[in-house]
Amino acid sequence: MKVRLLLSGLAAGTFFHIAMAQQPSSTQLQKAAQQGNAVAENSLGLAYSKGLGAPQDYAKAVFWFRKAADQGLADAELNLAAAYYYGQGVRKSSAKAFYWGHKAAEQGLTSAETSMGWAYYRGQGVAKNYTKAVSWFRKAAGKGYAAAQTALGNAYYTGHGVPKDYAKAVSLFRKAAIQGYARAETDLGITYREGQGVPRDYTKSIFWLRKAADQGEPNGEFELGFAYANGLGVTKDYAKSVFWLRKLSKNGYAEVDETLGLAYYNGQGVSQNYAKAIAWFRKAAKKGYVKAEYDLGVAYSEGHGVPQDYAKAIGWFRKAAKQGYDLAENNLGALYDQGKGVPQDYAVAAKWYRKSADQNDAAADYNLGVEYEYGRGVQKDYTKAAYWYRKSADQGYGEGESSLGILYYTGEGVPQNYEMAYFWLDLAAAKGIGRSANIRDLVAEKLTPAELGTAQRRAFTWRPKQPSE
Repeated sequence: MKVRLLLSGLAAGTFFHIAMAQQPSSTQLQKAAQQGNAVAENSLGLAYSKGLGAPQDYAKAVFWFRKAADQGLADAELNLAAAYYYGQGVRKSSAKAFYWGHKAAEQGLTSAETSMGWAYYRGQGVAKNYTKAVSWFRKAAGKGYAAAQTALGNAYYTGHGVPKDYAKAVSLFRKAAIQGYARAETDLGITYREGQGVPRDYTKSIFWLRKAADQGEPNGEFELGFAYANGLGVTKDYAKSVFWLRKLSKNGYAEVDETLGLAYYNGQGVSQNYAKAIAWFRKAAKKGYVKAEYDLGVAYSEGHGVPQDYAKAIGWFRKAAKQGYDLAENNLGALYDQGKGVPQDYAVAAKWYRKSADQNDAAADYNLGVEYEYGRGVQKDYTKAAYWYRKSADQGYGEGESSLGILYYTGEGVPQNYEMAYFWLDLAAAKGIGRSANIRDLVAEKLTPAELGTAQRRAFTWRPKQPSE
């Protein structure tokens, strides 16, 4: 049971935006608003919503937004929509947010058009409809609005509402990034890193990610931290990775909390400190973040930062497994297999292994193969054992390679084939797996020089498959 290395991935998107305002201390502004001037009413609402020149008061902000919106001022309609969306000064209501945002969008307000696109994209206040979302994004993007260009690029990137087209996504991200729109800079940086729509270029990726991070864009900061953790376009530097993650930690992102926990757990960029790791994992787990639940299970099973307690490990693995997390499913199976924290139950172990194996987890593939080979919790079946060992071995999992090699050696579940046995055992031996080297050498005695050379060349050039292959 191992804790993962630093991983990537924050979610995206801002829905409604509220503009800055004049201060209500201006006598002229107050007077104009009281006389029914819609622009002044909206400005006064913005001032109260931001607490500029007076104590912040969302209820008063909504009062003035509504007065201006009732006169058909598009900016006020959008600001009233934002109040309903965030529940500031009024009861939160996605439906009412959509109603007022739509009124503003129908007047051609680009920020409102973009907001309507997101409403349809996410199904907030209206039924989810990617086609309508793209239509709204396109309206605003056609006017050069950077947020809409980025949103439309996201649609092309994911293939939601339009055919997936990385080249078009990159073109739109670039248009917005050139305007200094930070989220687009992040997205452009990611496309260069992944080589999607453009040739892979880690240097350009770092250039755009740094521009976004320097503006405080959360995803840019996270992805730059990811780049430093993995040496993508920069020299691997866990300390710099942690630096960027710390900047994000105040925002309460569960992914960031969990990744900082991993840094402390593994001693990457900071001195290893299991107690601090546990604190970060707990913060993320309280938000229901599945990877943190899994990490706490590992900590309790290993006794790092907390007293070893298999029952509590079971509890955390079960929480993560209920969310379909494959690593937790496998570890839950392992504890049932070993009878740690729960009564030993091979049938339950096999059930959890299968759930994880169905998601192509190599360790679970191997563990399920063991159950079939020895008839633990399932009917003994060498053919099925070989099937699961092969799935594990194809992904480069050493124990799976070794076990599959032994089956080829004995001819159980597969036709006896010494050349194939040597091939798989040689791969496992290179990883230092158990008796693989000794058995491989026994197999070598049964091969002709030509057969041995073929097996060795194959092992030298072989590369693991990705789970999706």
